[in-house]
Amino acid sequence: MDEMDRIAENLCWIDWNDIDDVERGCREALNELTAEPRIVRTRLGDLPNRPELLAMCEHYDILDKIVLHSDDDPGIRIRLHVFLPGYFDRPHNHRWSYASRILRGQYRHYLFGNAELDEQVDPAKLPVLQAREEPVGTSYALHHSMVHAVVAEPFTVSLVVRGPAVKDRFLVTGAL
Repeated sequence: MDEMDRIAENLCWIDWNDIDDVERGCREALNELTAEPRIVRTRLGDLPNRPELLAMCEHYDILDKIVLHSDDDPGIRIRLHVFLPGYFDRPHNHRWSYASRILRGQYRHYLFGNAELDEQVDPAKLPVLQAREEPVGTSYALHHSMVHAVVAEPFTVSLVVRGPAVKDRFLVTGAL
């Protein structure tokens, strides 16, 4: 077991429906990963030898999601996100709760509140409840029901710890 696997093993005990537990548990992992950047660099260098992780990596025209660790049983993943020029989100929620730390750059984060997946959700009725800058070093945790959107500075990099999926679908609304 390498250091990334050891850190990820501690994430298995998090109650992913308790956002305080998510924030506390992931903060420890994110602190360790950012205090020892060689752990992430070593895993990045080893990705060619891990086809199961490479197969989960995603590239879009404005975002790269690099999977550094995945454990299917509890459903936990550690990913590196690289936001490319022109990145912006439409308001959305996720199928899982997660925590993130900004490693480079920054983004503007829009929080709309909670919205369970519902065919009747009217995007115009989801006003921005909080807008904030997420600069280098910022960490946060979001519950899977929270609707949010991000507008990223080019080449912003974040480290993301996502929990197990708790629903089959997620909500994506209209433009910001």
